[in-house]
Amino acid sequence: MHIYTYAEELVSLRLDTARNQLLVVNTFLAVLACAIAFGSYFTGVFGMNLDNTQNIQFTPHLFAIIFGSTIAFIIIFFSVVIWYLRQTGILPTNAEDMKNVLNSFI
Repeated sequence: MHIYTYAEELVSLRLDTARNQLLVVNTFLAVLACAIAFGSYFTGVFGMNLDNTQNIQFTPHLFAIIFGSTIAFIIIFFSVVIWYLRQTGILPTNAEDMKNVLNSFI
């Protein structure tokens, strides 16, 4: 009877580990999707409203400035949120643990 109990606990632990790995990957993808959504919002607001003619637009290279700012915001937002999640212990902080989690799904 004890063998079945230990086997059941082992299977339960393996399933819990797989579930936790899925949650970590899901968290990464959700944060990345949120960061890209902010970038899409900025693109939607400014994309159709920036004109590159000198008669209407008086700020040179405004499109490049908005584009660079949007990309920088996406990278900074993603980095800050991932840093915060690692500092609070929600995501693994060890690089080797994180590599093992991500490689198990690739």
